[in-house]
Amino acid sequence: MAFKVGDEVICIDDSFHPLQIESIPNRPRRNSKYTIRDIKYYDLIDKTGLFLEEIHNPHTVRNIFGQPMEPSFNLIRFKKAQKKKNEVVVQEEEEVACL
Repeated sequence: MAFKVGDEVICIDDSFHPLQIESIPNRPRRNSKYTIRDIKYYDLIDKTGLFLEEIHNPHTVRNIFGQPMEPSFNLIRFKKAQKKKNEVVVQEEEEVACL
């Protein structure tokens, strides 16, 4: 299942190593819903990181060139959020009302 920018995801793993907790002040919480704002693939370590609309952090980590960057969260910490039928119906009614 591929993730894309704009997808809503649910955090399924909010356990972090103490060093990560120290350097990443804002972290996702288990069972909370987030929206993907960007996706970055790290080819040297073969992992994909997600940046979330609801969470922003200072540039506390460094890329391979030594430049500071915002930390991302490994995509294995998330699953896609399921849309409820009621949410879709409400959206359609709102769209009709705007016409």
